[in-house]
Amino acid sequence: QMSCVRYPAPASLEMQTLAGLVDFIHSEDGAGVAIISIESPIEVSLRSLLKDTQQRHIFARATYGMPTFPFNSVRSVEEFIIGLQAKFVPTDELKEVLKIVGNLKDEAVKTLADDGVSQRVTVSTGMANVENKIVPNPVTLKPFRTFPDVDQPESQFVLRMSSGGGCALYEADGDQWKAEAMTNIKEWLTEMLMDMTNPPAILA
Repeated sequence: QMSCVRYPAPASLEMQTLAGLVDFIHSEDGAGVAIISIESPIEVSLRSLLKDTQQRHIFARATYGMPTFPFNSVRSVEEFIIGLQAKFVPTDELKEVLKIVGNLKDEAVKTLADDGVSQRVTVSTGMANVENKIVPNPVTLKPFRTFPDVDQPESQFVLRMSSGGGCALYEADGDQWKAEAMTNIKEWLTEMLMDMTNPPAILA
């Protein structure tokens, strides 16, 4: 039984942004790229057409490797606030969450009321004033979970305060954000390559 000779494949370039991939495609080296494969919200590959040897070379790959927010786990209030500020797109709803969490009183988590859907906590409203506040649920936020070149998909999360003094965000969208992120990537790449005579096919 005869088998095809497999020729050495070129080493793929590794990058962290979609803009880098677009620059490569517009370069002389990227002229032979025929397919853009959106593997996931955090990985996009540039591939060649199928060769006579049944090989498909990967010329370059972009991978989003920035740290993401630790969902579905309880964190200290301080760590929780830092994570919200550093790993989410600023929105009005994020500001409201930060306002509630940032003004939690020390005794709040000891006296909170929880009916399984909403929670009531004690927050500070001034130097000496306190008031009870119902924690909004679910909350719609836009965490950084895909390439910074594209719009970050928003998702719903359940915000919970623990009696031990911690906070947590639990994902509540069934990973629908992944499909939206991949669509955003495809639309962005299509727009960036629309001026090409023969742009590569974009598969998602």
